[in-house]
Amino acid sequence: MNKIKSYITESAAESIRTEIENSNGNEIFFCGYTDENGIVTDVNVLARGNEFSVPAVIDFLSHDNIVIHNHPSGTLEPSFDDINIASYLGNQGIGVYIINNDVTDIYVVIEKYQEEKKKKLDPEMLLNILKPGKEVSKQLNNYEFRRGQLKMTENIIDGFNKNKIEIIEAGTGIGKTLAYLIPAVYWSIENEEKCVISTNTINLQEQIINKDIPFLQKVLDVQFKASLIKGRNNYICLRKVETEEREMPTLLVPEEKEELKILIDWAMETASGDKSELTFVPNFETWEKLCCESDTCIRMKCKYYEKCFLLKSRREAATSNLLIINHHLLFADLYIRSKLGQFSDVAVLPPYSRIIIDEAHHTEEVATDYFSLEVSRGGIIRNLGRVYSERKTGESKGLLSTLRTKLILKNKGILKKDISKIISKIEEVLIPQKNELSSQTEDIFFLISKLVNNNAFSENKKRRIKEDVKNSAIWKEKIIPEIYTFYKSLKTFSKDLKKLKESLEQLPGELHDEFEDRMIELKARQGRIEDLIDRIKKIFISDEPDRVKWIETEKLTYTDRIAVISAPLNISSDLKTTLYKHFKTIILTSATLTVNNSFEFLKSRIGLNREAPNRYCELIIPSSFDFQKQAMIGIPLDLPLPDESGFIENANKIIYRSLSLSKGRAFILFTSYKMLNDSHQKLEEPLVKNLNIVSLKQGDYARTRLLDHFRKDISSVLFGTSSFWEGVDVEGSSLESIIIVKLPFRVPTEPIIEARTEDIEKKGGNSFTEYSLPLAVIKFKQGFGRLIRRKTDRGFILILDKRVIEKFYGKFFLNSLPRCKTVSGTTNNVFKELNKFYK
Repeated sequence: MNKIKSYITESAAESIRTEIENSNGNEIFFCGYTDENGIVTDVNVLARGNEFSVPAVIDFLSHDNIVIHNHPSGTLEPSFDDINIASYLGNQGIGVYIINNDVTDIYVVIEKYQEEKKKKLDPEMLLNILKPGKEVSKQLNNYEFRRGQLKMTENIIDGFNKNKIEIIEAGTGIGKTLAYLIPAVYWSIENEEKCVISTNTINLQEQIINKDIPFLQKVLDVQFKASLIKGRNNYICLRKVETEEREMPTLLVPEEKEELKILIDWAMETASGDKSELTFVPNFETWEKLCCESDTCIRMKCKYYEKCFLLKSRREAATSNLLIINHHLLFADLYIRSKLGQFSDVAVLPPYSRIIIDEAHHTEEVATDYFSLEVSRGGIIRNLGRVYSERKTGESKGLLSTLRTKLILKNKGILKKDISKIISKIEEVLIPQKNELSSQTEDIFFLISKLVNNNAFSENKKRRIKEDVKNSAIWKEKIIPEIYTFYKSLKTFSKDLKKLKESLEQLPGELHDEFEDRMIELKARQGRIEDLIDRIKKIFISDEPDRVKWIETEKLTYTDRIAVISAPLNISSDLKTTLYKHFKTIILTSATLTVNNSFEFLKSRIGLNREAPNRYCELIIPSSFDFQKQAMIGIPLDLPLPDESGFIENANKIIYRSLSLSKGRAFILFTSYKMLNDSHQKLEEPLVKNLNIVSLKQGDYARTRLLDHFRKDISSVLFGTSSFWEGVDVEGSSLESIIIVKLPFRVPTEPIIEARTEDIEKKGGNSFTEYSLPLAVIKFKQGFGRLIRRKTDRGFILILDKRVIEKFYGKFFLNSLPRCKTVSGTTNNVFKELNKFYK
């Protein structure tokens, strides 16, 4: 027997004793959490009595955990079942202890996993880098000592040294990127481990890779590399380029030939093969023919392996210390690692063990999006179109068209009979099958659209698939029978594509080699049909109570998008198994993580509240700006509530008056396109005619073009919704006012929102205070944060939704903002104070 104090602290032992006493001395299984010395300092109950099941709890255990259970008899020798459990857990790197009820004796069945000791960061040395008179201060223009930045850096160092999850809200002006980049650089160098920096927006990625990284490479006393990693579809594939160039004469669509020729010529000149180099946006279908894809990549067998643009970027990443990526690529990598069960090998990214997630308030949204499944009309038609499609003029394109044309040219000599059979298979079986599948797709999605739009695409709409939909005559008697027929047709089509590939594989010698590239593509097409079959089964046929399903339609310029989507109701367990369980240090940071100065909402939504309290640390760092001097909030109370008649008319009058005061220079933020369009339509003409103010509207131009125009024309105003509430950085006199027309509550009938609120209510919670309100507060904070981006910025925020004062929940919005002068009352009184502020 081993001395128990060497394995379990007295406080943890006391917790175990209390639980055992409360269960009348019966058997309990605990999860033990260890400190840096491997001693259990805290425990949680996993199961009681014979409830313990390894598959049921393995997702909640990490390699540095210990499974502890008591033997009520006092005999600590492991039973046969104990040994089986220990064998399984030991292979996962999890230790197993048996104790007596008094927690005075212990039998160590499996020792705690001992990993290689890491070199710890020196806090004093790293913090000095940011202090006055040191490296950063000497090189950084307009350097300013920020205690908040120092505190954030200190916490991140602690996160690296002690394998913790750090949750840090860092207000604007803190300099958070340098606060996390410096520890990440030194940890990577000292321990030869890559660190991932994940962001949600391209703007932040570009700031890090083009500004912050070069600056640190200049001022730090170490050499390091950082790479911006993009998804493989961003790169052109040289093998595909060769194939398409060789077979271009067989193309029957003139405009496709023209664009392919431009892209092929560019592929011969480019050094990176990155689509972002292009001066135009290529047609989706044309680019898809040429871009790198996982299912058409033959890796080391490819003659262009050494020249491959994707591999060139991945080789650079393999020698880099920091990997700069977006959240979608992060979750793509985590998903593949979880499927493979290998978290220390190469997946989408090279191996890494420390992750910094900036703009972390998007974690739930992006994870939900990534773990969702979708079947759409456009997606199916496009997928089938890659196999074969034809125009009304008789021109055809797609893989089967290319194969048929090529086979006809080769249809001679001793192989004529065999080739003719393959051509007949294409013409008489596969093409008719594909055409029938396209027809079935149109019929199914026409029926599905009727459930949402009553056959009229007047606007974008969504409808959740609940019992009312499932029990409707159109669903039960038409859609589902059609789905089953479509499902069977797809399986037959997939089998016949596989047979076609097998027939081509039988071709001899040089002829076989000529078709090898198309066989690779044929295998990929068939694989995607199989994936479609799987998604249809999961979305339409399987019953998954832990997922939310809905129909979505969207009015587009040339066609209408119709999709059926299945999303996880809660992503906590997915994040546990793919993220928290396998990565030692995780930094979650953003300027907007708390609600009413609490992280509870974030933790509950992304499953951090299920982690042991000693696994994570929390830190709130206020903005370094002086909001008392730089900003003012005005809240008129004499206009109707947003859902009352006359609201938008009164709001427009106040918006006009506000813009005349600020001389434009404003963001007007809405929560719906309808209200945005109504307001813009009423105000555009009087603003330009009377005040010479140009009104820009989201949707008229691309987001970057709108922002460029707004920055250059300092008297312009921008009417925006959704994406303009965040991720936009406009400094200086171009932006001196933010007008928040309505508190940004999500639409309660939005399927995923509705399902999650129902789930909270079923569990006895309050969905408004626990979910709807916190979501709105986070968005509200983002909108507020657009105004003051520099120490020299100044301006006011006008809130036209008086619920922020008159409703009990209004304080949650205002208490979540930095302290600044706030004036509420009549419109005249508010503008009286705003005039003083401007003067």
